[in-house]
Amino acid sequence: MNYTTAPEAEEAVKDILSERGKVKSVARANMLVVTDIPTNLFKIREVIEKLDRATPQAYVDAKIVKTQIQIGENLGIQWATQVTATGSQRPATFPFGSLNKSKDSDFFDRALNRFFPSTANTAVSNPLNPLGFPTLEGDATPIFAGGDSMPFTFGTLDFTSFQSVLQFLRERTNTKVISNPRITVLNNQTARINAGDEVPLPTLERNETTGSLEITGFEYRDTGVVLEVTPHINDANEILVDLKPEVSAQNGSQDFGNGDFTDIPIFSVESAQTQVLIKSGETIAIGGLQTDSVDSSEVKVPILGDVPLLGKLFRSKRQTKGSDNRKREILFFVTVTVVDTEGQPVLPVLSKRLKSNGMLPSPGVKSASR
Repeated sequence: MNYTTAPEAEEAVKDILSERGKVKSVARANMLVVTDIPTNLFKIREVIEKLDRATPQAYVDAKIVKTQIQIGENLGIQWATQVTATGSQRPATFPFGSLNKSKDSDFFDRALNRFFPSTANTAVSNPLNPLGFPTLEGDATPIFAGGDSMPFTFGTLDFTSFQSVLQFLRERTNTKVISNPRITVLNNQTARINAGDEVPLPTLERNETTGSLEITGFEYRDTGVVLEVTPHINDANEILVDLKPEVSAQNGSQDFGNGDFTDIPIFSVESAQTQVLIKSGETIAIGGLQTDSVDSSEVKVPILGDVPLLGKLFRSKRQTKGSDNRKREILFFVTVTVVDTEGQPVLPVLSKRLKSNGMLPSPGVKSASR
């Protein structure tokens, strides 16, 4: 066995043995010993050959971008009002022009038939789908996530559109790529990407003698940006991607008041979960998370405010919104490509484009950097 284990293959073969057949796995040599009638051995060989194949793998390139926008400036990806014309499986809009649903209904229906030829209903608006996006048979909710109730919005971009968006963002002086992790993951396995800080959380236990709570240790919680990506690759090298984006931050603290002035952190969390079907090399875009720009300041009494423990009585912190009504938006761009065991694209046409933009490692180099 080259790619599977003998015990796993043994379990699969047991069900197709004849009454005279026997199977035994040799774990040390990763071998399978099978005895059976000749006609059945041929079927068993076919099953083993299908099992003993290299597991497909995907190369994930994630760009996490933070940008700053002014009130009234519509930089976000307006998934809920536009449709792409690039053949992606879910609508990507930015930086394309606006689509008027009532004025351009014929274009909308033609685009709908292209993206969802066999699984979608005609675009009809309803209380769950006010903008009339395509839905699955018997379901009134849109196929893709969107709307005011969701902190995240989803879509896909082909290679050219993705480069246009990235170039536009790079030209903004207030835009920063806060993380660009790249990792290779096996089919049906989850890659977890974290860009942020670990915040200590005190573990409390009650003292039976004094009756008060005491700190016995600390646990740590990841904050910042967390993205989980799970690829499911089919025989056509299409990828059904499970996405779980999360953005969290410490949003103040609460004085526990146990005599030691212990502060318990309070967190704000925005998260979502979705599935997107893409072609190898396409980019999934996630946007829609906006937060106010906050200015922090501390006021304290000189000297007394610096005294350990008691100093908290002589200082205070104040947080105010930025005077220029600024907002920050976090955008995710996740490119998923089917690669072979050498880390090269299974579809050769993608190789030159992806390498030229630094989105794939050199041959033989496994990438797992942040």
